[in-house]
Amino acid sequence: MPIIRTGRGIVYFAHVPKCAGTAIEGYMTRRFGQRARAFLNPAHYARPDLDRWSRSSPQHIDAENLMALFPPIFFDAMFTMVRHPVARLRSVYLHHRDTEDGIAAGESFADWLRALPERRAANPFYLDNHARAMTDIVPQGATVFRLEEGTQGVVDWLDALTGNTNGPRAIPVRHTYSDRLSAAGKAPQGALDAPTAQEIAQIAEIYEADFDRFGYPHDPAEMADGLRPVAVTPDDPKRQ
Repeated sequence: MPIIRTGRGIVYFAHVPKCAGTAIEGYMTRRFGQRARAFLNPAHYARPDLDRWSRSSPQHIDAENLMALFPPIFFDAMFTMVRHPVARLRSVYLHHRDTEDGIAAGESFADWLRALPERRAANPFYLDNHARAMTDIVPQGATVFRLEEGTQGVVDWLDALTGNTNGPRAIPVRHTYSDRLSAAGKAPQGALDAPTAQEIAQIAEIYEADFDRFGYPHDPAEMADGLRPVAVTPDDPKRQ
């Protein structure tokens, strides 16, 4: 989107890459109309480098740069969808290796993970912010939904926010890995093995702030025991 006029205020959706963001944007477009949306440009990278006005596509903007463009009181509500960092990063790797050519086909997940801190340090906008920490993208005070708990909560939240039940009653799955492969006319370059303990530890070190803020255990297997509550982050005082 990630900005939408709902008829009951202006809502900002913080689109964290590889967390069903495209499906949510599609749902909001169907519910509120294409003319009600803004700050979305899927063709951002089709433009030559020097013609791009920002270093990431607008829908993947980080919170710091967002707040440099919009006054804190501009939005009436903000929300996001997040995902376990291990699952998200594996999805990022497959997406850019197999459909976007942003990762060399011969570079293993383990090798890419080892190189990731240096690449992120050299370019915080690496891979259109796909490898950016989720907490860098999600503004303070945003309502947080977790993909592991489903997407229906977003529909219910928008119902409560707008005071109506207009639009579709569910968010369909869209733009999956297989969908994108098919659209690009490409074949997968090989499935990933289950994450190793070393890989989990590396991801936990790189994205510790995401684990802390969004209530995830380091090992995805431990989610079977339930998730901790999302850490409450106060609204920016300027939004009060």
